[in-house]
Amino acid sequence: MINRILLKIGVLAAITMLATTTLQAQREMKTINDNWEFRKPMDEKWESVNLPHTFNQDAYKQRNYYQGEGLYRRTLVLPDIVKGRRYYLKVDAASKAAAVSVNGNKAGCHAGGYTAFTMDITNYIQKENTIEITVDNSRKDITPISADFTFWGGIYRDVWLISTPEQHFNMTNMGSDGIFINASITNKKNGVLKVRSEVSNDALKATTLEVKNAIYSPEGELLQTINRKLKLKAGETRTVECISDDIQNPSLWTPETPSLYLIKTTLTDLKTGKLLDEKIHKTGFRWFAFDGNKGFSLNGKPYKLRGFNRHQDQAPVGVALDDEAHRRDIALMKELGCNFIRISHYPQDDTVLEMCDELGLLAWEEIPIINIVPDTPGYDDNCEQNLREMIRQHYNHPSVIAWGYMNEILLTTPAVDKPEWPACKERTVALAQRLETVLKEEDPSRVSVMAFNMTNLYNEIGLNLEDVVGWNLYHVGMWVN
Repeated sequence: MINRILLKIGVLAAITMLATTTLQAQREMKTINDNWEFRKPMDEKWESVNLPHTFNQDAYKQRNYYQGEGLYRRTLVLPDIVKGRRYYLKVDAASKAAAVSVNGNKAGCHAGGYTAFTMDITNYIQKENTIEITVDNSRKDITPISADFTFWGGIYRDVWLISTPEQHFNMTNMGSDGIFINASITNKKNGVLKVRSEVSNDALKATTLEVKNAIYSPEGELLQTINRKLKLKAGETRTVECISDDIQNPSLWTPETPSLYLIKTTLTDLKTGKLLDEKIHKTGFRWFAFDGNKGFSLNGKPYKLRGFNRHQDQAPVGVALDDEAHRRDIALMKELGCNFIRISHYPQDDTVLEMCDELGLLAWEEIPIINIVPDTPGYDDNCEQNLREMIRQHYNHPSVIAWGYMNEILLTTPAVDKPEWPACKERTVALAQRLETVLKEEDPSRVSVMAFNMTNLYNEIGLNLEDVVGWNLYHVGMWVN
């Protein structure tokens, strides 16, 4: 999303940002990536680091790399705490689990190494702050637990300090920004936009607000605005739905012509006229279908998908990549003639999907349930949470056509003649059924997908419940996915 493409700033700029909030009523969002300290529990001394960061450089030298806790801390000095504003800490990814404290107060925990999380720290923040984040890449109740890639530990994406007025778009919906957009085609010639905005009032009194969506064409022309008024009680969060008039003959999004419409969503105090919050998204009009006999079609025409899988780690920094590295990879794929990407095997940085939207790559994104489903308390719940987070955080990207939740899940299960097999089969099918239901509940506009490896056992035990199956075929000298 456009809001996220900001300069990576240091502590001085962060201080300037928060000083500015005394003059501005709107949202302020800046990274606090610099001046952190890190150590492992067994270390005596702290090491100075900047984020993104991983503590698994040892993975380049040995298979038995470190898996355990990593401790991060930093001091954040602010000139003032503005009364009547809310303060949030957003972490774009910390693997696999994170526990956050601010000035010795527990702000919250998150399970999942590939999705973002946001915590309200308003009650804990002061002029001089100590922020501590403990991460752990060894947890067995959090997927992945088995795979052919490194489970990198660390805070390996950006960390943000966000300040908003008391009235704002919802900050606590599973790491999303609380705004969800659907672009649909009617009669194959007119487009309609539906924007669902979650609005929160954290004040101690009721207030009357206006939500406005301004829609711009790919050429930058203002096409229409949609306004909705609402009255919120103290402490209330409510969803406002705005539906556009017909957008006649919209430019269709395709890999060859990735036309993007811009939606500017604003929140205004009707009494004072002050702009309280603002978010900007891009979307595209397209429709697609998978057919067992006809194959894939895009915008009503047969379409052949060509592309790659893509992991996010690159030597020598592991997964601690800057945004430009992500942009470079997607641009290279486009230059090679690709129109499709499987984001393997986990949600990746927002920049990846932003580039897919901009350059034109259709995307399959998934959570990393791989090889086997363990009999571990809490594992299934964490998988469901991660699936919901992935969908809500990346819902607005027109490049995404498929959500996945399992990859070769029978690869390391017990043989069917082993006594452990029946229980393993039962919990695997049960989790797949649960996640398929969750996926369709979250987003019926896209297809569900699962990758099988070379056995018909998937069909025999009932794992063919998703919309699309990807068969991984392995041949001597090449791999086709």
